[in-house]
Amino acid sequence: MNLFYTFAEAEAALAENEVVTFAPNRMAQYATQQFPQIGDEVSMSFNGDSYHVGTIASISKSGEKIVTSTGNTFRRPRKAMTDNDGRVFKQHGWTDGCFWLVLGIHEERNPSF
Repeated sequence: MNLFYTFAEAEAALAENEVVTFAPNRMAQYATQQFPQIGDEVSMSFNGDSYHVGTIASISKSGEKIVTSTGNTFRRPRKAMTDNDGRVFKQHGWTDGCFWLVLGIHEERNPSF
């Protein structure tokens, strides 16, 4: 993920299979983020705990729903955010309601518990 201060900078830096996301709680408010592809290794993560959940088996045509090879289903939240110029962004990321989908193989546990 690359961070940018303006939408124009983020849009100009887009690489293949990337989308621009809006994160108003950061100093750099825009980011380019790789869009997952079928076959990518993925994990689910929450509060410092991460678990490998196989590969991406399917992605809906709209990109809203991702199903993994282990049967986990993740959806993009319906909530949208609007930047100062009125551009509307869907929340970045996919969730199963608790855990978030992350690219790569991650098997980590939060040492605070």
